[in-house]
Amino acid sequence: CHFDAAYPLGQVSLSDPDVPLDVRLEAFNPMILAEADDSGIPVAILRYVLSNKTDQTVAATVCGTMANYIGDDGQEGECKANVNAFRQDNGIRGLFMTSEGVASSHPAWGTMALATTSPRVTFTRDWRDDRWRGGLLHFWDDLQDGQLVDTARSSSDIPLGALAAQVTVPPRGQVAVTFLLTWHFPNRQT
Repeated sequence: CHFDAAYPLGQVSLSDPDVPLDVRLEAFNPMILAEADDSGIPVAILRYVLSNKTDQTVAATVCGTMANYIGDDGQEGECKANVNAFRQDNGIRGLFMTSEGVASSHPAWGTMALATTSPRVTFTRDWRDDRWRGGLLHFWDDLQDGQLVDTARSSSDIPLGALAAQVTVPPRGQVAVTFLLTWHFPNRQT
């Protein structure tokens, strides 16, 4: 693993001799110097470039997961009745995160999304299963075939959603998978 700073990107390169793919993460958010309005777009863009080192086709899955913390402002707020819903429109698919238990006037009220431009996506609205503290184990068991099954196992107010983008990387070829993290919190704290 190594990190390269190449404005406006932060790049992380991952490789392992026992894995047929090398991965480069290109992470950035829109920022234009001296242009505050154009630079204030609430999105982080994570582009994973998968490079096949072999002479064989490789099926791969890139998975992203994010907790719905709407309502938790780190001081006084708390998450209540948060909901993750799967949406797809205009070539973007993902989890739209809201709260039914946080007042719309509260400073920690808003929306978030974990989305991808990848056409082959499976998802789960909440993979957490804390009955036996086995949530992560259940998640990995579910993802073993490269796909996720949509569930809502948890009664938690903080659902932990995930997207799995499946791709096929041709021999000696590359494929990119893009994830978007977006947010909208319109109530300013005074």
